[in-house]
Amino acid sequence: MATILTPSNERIPLVGTKPVQGLKKDKKHPVSLEQMQKAVDGYVERVFNPNGDKCICIVNEEGQFREDLPINQPARELIAKEWGVPSDEIVPIRGNVVILDDTNPDAEWY
Repeated sequence: MATILTPSNERIPLVGTKPVQGLKKDKKHPVSLEQMQKAVDGYVERVFNPNGDKCICIVNEEGQFREDLPINQPARELIAKEWGVPSDEIVPIRGNVVILDDTNPDAEWY
């Protein structure tokens, strides 16, 4: 499962539906690449923590150039908090963002 964070700070659950081979039956299905692309309205780009060992969220790869998508200030603040910098030092994030939980590292595309 994951959560979609909208520019209006709404949080919408995003539940994986596709089984992954080798995943224990008691675990939730990870969110698929197609679900992520639909949620962010385009190609996906991963945003990592400063150490590069944990993916914080998924954003629209072309979001900086898509003026048709609103700026997602809550996402900028989330990333800034993780990085320990003011949010104005984070490039504008546009459109929906997908916040990952612990089930997604098992995803085959990840």
